[in-house]
This record gives sequence, structure tokens and C-alpha cells, in this order.
Amino acid sequence: GDTITTKGDIFLNQIESKGEFRLVSTHIGGDLYCAGASFQNREETALRLTQAQIDGRLCLDGIKEIIGILMMPNVKASALRDDAESWPDQGNLIINGFEYDSFAEATPSDLDKRLEWLKLQPEGEYIPQPYQQLAKVYRKMGRDTDAKKVLLEKERMRRRYGDIGKLAKSWGWFLDVTIGYGYQIGKTLGIVAVIIALGAFIFGFSNCYNIIQLTSEGTTEKALLEFSPLFYSIDVFVPFLDLRQENHWMVNANVKWGGWVQLYCYLHIISGWVFSTLLVASFTGLIRRE
Repeated sequence: GDTITTKGDIFLNQIESKGEFRLVSTHIGGDLYCAGASFQNREETALRLTQAQIDGRLCLDGIKEIIGILMMPNVKASALRDDAESWPDQGNLIINGFEYDSFAEATPSDLDKRLEWLKLQPEGEYIPQPYQQLAKVYRKMGRDTDAKKVLLEKERMRRRYGDIGKLAKSWGWFLDVTIGYGYQIGKTLGIVAVIIALGAFIFGFSNCYNIIQLTSEGTTEKALLEFSPLFYSIDVFVPFLDLRQENHWMVNANVKWGGWVQLYCYLHIISGWVFSTLLVASFTGLIRRE
């Protein structure tokens, strides 16, 4: 059926095909139905819809079986209607370039199911377009949280299978753990809160043993400024923030345990620069690439 054009629907209901069934570069003016159909071509392409344009719905639900590859690259349809029972086996779904505007009625659209569907693509390859397309459809449905999770999964697939070096993969792992590639800012804020709380505990403990002492600048304002472990931890952690603690109090490395506290203070400062930069980059879109 290559290059045919119809003004209405095409029904493949109840057909039994042994070999490759082709509708390549077709233009279907309505819907394409496949209810009860059987496509069998083991280890080869069972149903090929390459570059088909479907003005209506692509209805793959109710397919009796697909034994072989479902080939749908560069297909365009107004809506997708399918079900998990009609999906091909692992590695037999080719949908790079497949564009659809929405999910039709009764189509499973929950996030876990759709990610499971995407994972039916050939394993070991990084194919970003199907993830971007699913995220686009979720946004149109008002499901921005699900769209972000799809794009996060896309970045993880890039790290796992993309043609990038070990350094880029290591950096990607760090971005995933700390900030979710810019899609999970709440994760970063949680880490920051833990670091600040840990710093407040260590600096408060240090102050009890006189490891934290006034600077020469702070001595002149002693009557006006009290040491606060929490505000000191925040002041040291966040660059460009002045809570009048860091400049007035300092770690004395010459007393017992002072050297260890000073080392932690350096790590506290470095982590502050790192996480502050990540948060700024996330908010300004430097990490998030869609």
C-alpha cells in the first residue's frame, strides 16, 4: 500500500498478515484501524508505516499480535490510540520521528506505562525524539510534572547510551544526583538544607569549645553582634550573602580540633559555590535543555 492516498479511514481489522505489511508514505485522510489484526514476520518488520501521514487517529489498540518489528519512523498522526496488549516485544518498536498531537480515548497515558512503551525501542541506542514528543504531549495535557520526568529519563538515557565521553557521563551523573538535570530543584534544596543544618551543628559545637572566635573587625561590634551557628552556616555557604557573621567570626585553627573545623569550613564554602551555581543555572535554563 505504499504512497496511496485516501479521503477516509483504512480498516485492517481481523486481517492476518504473514510477512511485511507496508503502508509507506501513505496519506490517510481519516483513521487507521487495526483491531483484531495479526502481523507476523519474526525477527523482521511485521508492520511498516514509515513516513505515513494520518489525519485522524492511529488506532493500534486491539491488535491480536505483532510478531516482529513495528516500524513507525517519521509517522504523523493527530492522535495515538493503543493498549499494552498490542505492543511489540522488547527491541521491536521503531518510533524515531513519530509525531502525534494527543492520546485518544481509552489509551493508557500514565507515566509509568508510557515510559515502559518507550523502552520497547532497540536497547543500547540513544534516541531522544520519542522522549521529547511524549513530553510535548504531556505539556499540552497540562501535566508539566510528568513532562519533566520524561525529559529527565531522556537525559539518563543519554548518559547511558549516548556518544559522550567518560567525563561527560560522570558530570551527568553528578547533575542527576544533585539537581535532576535541572528538573528536580527540590532535590537540590533538600541537599542544601542538610548541609546548612550540618554546618550549624558543627559550628555551634565549635563555638562551645572556643574554636570560633571574633575577628578584629568583629571585636569592635561585640556588643551588637552575637554568634549564631545557623546564620554563620548560611553566611559561609551562600556566596554574595552578608549576614554579618562570616566577617566577624572565624575558625581558630591553632586550638584543639580547630584544624579539622577549618577544613570542614573550606568544604562548606566550596559546596556552597557548587550548589548555588547549580541552582542559578537551573533557574536560568543553562542546564535544562529541551
